[in-house]
Amino acid sequence: MRDLTASDLLHIWEWGQGRSLIQQALMILSVAYPDLPPHTLAQLPIGQRDAQLLNLRSRTFGPQIQSVAHCPKCAETLEYSLTVQDITLAPVKALNNHSVTEPAFHSWKKESYDIRFRLPTSDDLLAIENISVTAASAVLLAKCVDTIESPNETSENKESNPGGKSLTPAQLPDHIAKALIDHIGQQDPQAEIELALSCPNCQHQWHQLFDIVAYFWQEIATAAQRLLSEVHTLAAAYSWSEADILALSPRRRQAYLKTIMAIAQ
Repeated sequence: MRDLTASDLLHIWEWGQGRSLIQQALMILSVAYPDLPPHTLAQLPIGQRDAQLLNLRSRTFGPQIQSVAHCPKCAETLEYSLTVQDITLAPVKALNNHSVTEPAFHSWKKESYDIRFRLPTSDDLLAIENISVTAASAVLLAKCVDTIESPNETSENKESNPGGKSLTPAQLPDHIAKALIDHIGQQDPQAEIELALSCPNCQHQWHQLFDIVAYFWQEIATAAQRLLSEVHTLAAAYSWSEADILALSPRRRQAYLKTIMAIAQ
């Protein structure tokens, strides 16, 4: 992973306008890992992807995260602070082609069903972006489930599986399919970070999801707008090109901007 430059931030922001969060996440990682093809990054389990984004965010804007939430009971605004380390649940390893090409499979048994599955990836989520929740669950299982064995016939699978052999996800009873979706989510806790919050006004307690993709993207967009303003000011004052200005360190850009402000006064 390489650090993001000022030019990278503008490039990511420009490309990502109007794209989905999944596409934005992959764009950010593709810039940090220029030697890895985008389709390879898209095969990362969501938790691994988000751990990489947390690490990159820390390297780009620092480890401290500050945000706000609104109490669902009294609508009070709550400011909270945490660190990247607080919500990083596993060590983050450098990526290469060998580490992300082969999916890891998990086994799970429920009643008479023996199921082998892998964790969802960005590719999987892209496939269900614009469909209903019910249809999305079916598509996700079809993509993530490798095999389903049910050696013992039951009243629930007898008609669709008279021989008691391999099943498809569509043949699973509804309660098994729902339990499987829940189980798959539990195997990738980094993919769904929940923060325990408490309202200082009414003492209501609740859990709220923290989405690193949305948070990181908003920070990149804010940084890009600031950079555009700095480029405009410095280009107008010194007739420098955008590339030359972005190549300056943040400290040096700020020093030139202070000089311009001092002269203007």
